[in-house]
Amino acid sequence: MGHRISEESTTTDIIKQGIRTKEDYEIYCKFWPKWLAKLLAGLYQNSEKSNNIEKEKNKYEK
Repeated sequence: MGHRISEESTTTDIIKQGIRTKEDYEIYCKFWPKWLAKLLAGLYQNSEKSNNIEKEKNKYEK
């Protein structure tokens, strides 16, 4: 599934600063043990790699 990415978006900003990963981890800790929360946060962090302006530009230029 595709999504639009903007360099000026709040989502892009908090991902770059690492805030999103920290917040996700804190939320996961409320529901699961810390070891599992860390694993889930790490897996979810991989999905944030798709929030890349250059990668999206290159994909459509080919």
